[in-house]
Amino acid sequence: MKTYYELLEIKPQATVDEIKLAYKRLAKRHHPDANAGSKQSEMMFKLVNEAYQTLSNAAARASYDAGLKAKREEQVRSQPASVSPMGGVMSRQPQTNRDAAKVFEAYFGIKRK
Repeated sequence: MKTYYELLEIKPQATVDEIKLAYKRLAKRHHPDANAGSKQSEMMFKLVNEAYQTLSNAAARASYDAGLKAKREEQVRSQPASVSPMGGVMSRQPQTNRDAAKVFEAYFGIKRK
């Protein structure tokens, strides 16, 4: 499903004026009077109105944006780790030299000075 930003064809950084212009353009395009009998236009008109009501209200927009951010973070956390070209599993966690030293020590039994 599209986000409200995608639905209104605007960027997440859009100003209130940009949101209003996008709403007016899309509401006019999908208005029931201009599309008599079109269930798709009726549905789009309702969705565009819902998106506008949310994004034009600062508190509602902040809550909506927080929900989008949480959803994206959950999707990243739920993705499996990548498989390396060498056949092993690669972690999404950043690696450090200390990690490399531990691996070297484990394989070769040589401690770094």
